[in-house]
Amino acid sequence: MTREMKYHSVNNSYTVSKKGKPAYSSTGFLVCVILPVICSLLITLSLFIRSTSFNTIVDSISYNEISDVTYDVTIAEDENYGNIKTLPSGMKYVSSLIESINPTFKYEFHSTDMLDINYDYTIASKYVVIDYGDETTPLTQDDIVELATVSKHETSASVQINEKVNIDFQEYKDKALNYKQDLRVAALGKLYVYMTLHITAQKNGIDKSYERTITQEIEIPLTDAITDIKKNSNSLNNQDFLVSTNAFTVTNVPVFVIVVILFEVDLYLIYRLIKEYKRYKNRDLYTSIVSKILKDYDRVIVRGKLDIDETKYNNIIYPETFEQLVDASVNEGSPILYYNVQPGQKCFFVIIEGDTLYKFRITRWYVDQNGHA
Repeated sequence: MTREMKYHSVNNSYTVSKKGKPAYSSTGFLVCVILPVICSLLITLSLFIRSTSFNTIVDSISYNEISDVTYDVTIAEDENYGNIKTLPSGMKYVSSLIESINPTFKYEFHSTDMLDINYDYTIASKYVVIDYGDETTPLTQDDIVELATVSKHETSASVQINEKVNIDFQEYKDKALNYKQDLRVAALGKLYVYMTLHITAQKNGIDKSYERTITQEIEIPLTDAITDIKKNSNSLNNQDFLVSTNAFTVTNVPVFVIVVILFEVDLYLIYRLIKEYKRYKNRDLYTSIVSKILKDYDRVIVRGKLDIDETKYNNIIYPETFEQLVDASVNEGSPILYYNVQPGQKCFFVIIEGDTLYKFRITRWYVDQNGHA
C-alpha cells in the first residue's frame, strides 16, 4: 500500500501521494473520454433507426395515363385505289391525291379514386417555309392557326380526350408551291399540327399531386411529290402513384423512449467531453513546466518524504521564480523538496532551513491563465 504524506498549509490540508499523474495521457483521453462518447452516440443512433421510419406511405392512389397522336389521310378518287377513300397512318402518300390529313389527338388519365382535375389543351397548326439548304432557318414567320381550345375543371376518376381535326392539304400545298414559284427560291414548305395539354390532379389528404404538360405533334411536308408524314413526339404510357407520407413515424415506442433517455445522456457526455478536452488541451503546459523543472534541476531536487505543517515555521518566504528558489537552495545548502500536492493540478517546491520555509508553488489554474508558472 502506497504511504501517503501530508502537507498542511495555514489554511488548507492536502493529501499527496508519492507519484502524481497528469489529468490525462493521450491514450487515457481517447479511452476514458472519446470512446465512451462515440459508443454512446452509435448505440443511440442504432436504436433511433430501429424505432423510427421516415417518409412512411400512409395513403396512395394509383393512376395510369396514355397519350398519342394518330392520323388518316383522305384521298381523291383514283383507279389505283378503287373505292378506298381513306388511308391509314404509316404509309407514304402521293401528294397530288391527298385531299385532307386528319390527325386525332388522344389522351387518357385513369385513377383509383375521385380527384380534383383541371386541364386545358390547344390544338393548332403552324405553317412555315424554310431554306432548302438550311432547314433551321425559316424564310417566313410562323403562321399559327388554332384548331381547338378546351379548358375544364371536374371532379372525376378519369379524363378522356379524343380530338380529331381536319387539315386541307391542298390549300397549304398550293400556298407553299406558289411561294417557291413567285420568289423563285429553293425552299421547303412544312405544316406542323400539334396539341399542347396541361393537366393537374389532386386530392385533399394526399401530399403528392399530379401535374403534366404534354405535346404531341406531326410534321407534314408540303412541297414533295411523295408525302411522308412524321411523328415528332413519342407516345406516353405511364403508371404511377399519388402518395401521402408521414415524414417521421415512431414504430417502436419502448425503444424510442430509451433513445430519448440515451440522447440526454449523450448531451451530458458531449458536455463532459468539451470540458475534459479543455483540461486535456491545457495539461501539456502544466506538465511540461513541472517535468522540465524536475529534469533541469534534478541535482538539487528530492521528492519530499516528510510531513510538513506550515504553522510550525516562523518565516515563510515565497520566491517569485524558481531560479530564486534554486539560489536559496545554494545559499542555504539545503535541497529542494518536491511535493505533488494534487496530481496534475498543483505541486510545491520547498526548502526547510531552521524555522524558515521557502515555498514555490505551481498550479494548473495559474499556468492556464498566465501561460507560465
